[in-house]
Amino acid sequence: MRTLAFITSALCAGFATTTFAFAAPANLGHFEAASTTANAYTGAITVAARQITGAFGQTYDVEPFGQATGKTRSAADGPSFADLLGVDAGTPVVLLKVRAEKIAPSAPSGGLCDAAPTTFLAYASVAGELHLAAFKGATVGAGARAEDFCGTYNYMR
Repeated sequence: MRTLAFITSALCAGFATTTFAFAAPANLGHFEAASTTANAYTGAITVAARQITGAFGQTYDVEPFGQATGKTRSAADGPSFADLLGVDAGTPVVLLKVRAEKIAPSAPSGGLCDAAPTTFLAYASVAGELHLAAFKGATVGAGARAEDFCGTYNYMR
């Protein structure tokens, strides 16, 4: 698979976005649920270039929103992405805007933000593990509120 690079020079939600590999081959493919929340909400997931699909019937159509590092705050009054995702402060974090969320009635826990629409995802990929955080607010990062954080979900190859 080719790495898809998305280039922008704009500033989005307080993050200086630069060239980054959103759909790097290491971040694509099938991941097994590795945390209690991932087991309860999605089961295994499949990550494609513009879509994340859960085994329980959730589909998230996504687009790149920016890139941060673990030390970046997830919200103006919230913890860092490192604290949320359980990664080092220097770990790259990819930010995704959810364009569409489809939840099958069979999904036992609903969507990643329960009944609220999931609007942003943040993930870090470390040594075959995918650490995912979900948000329900109008933005993520400096302009966001801590209460817009929904949960973290961990997966592994």
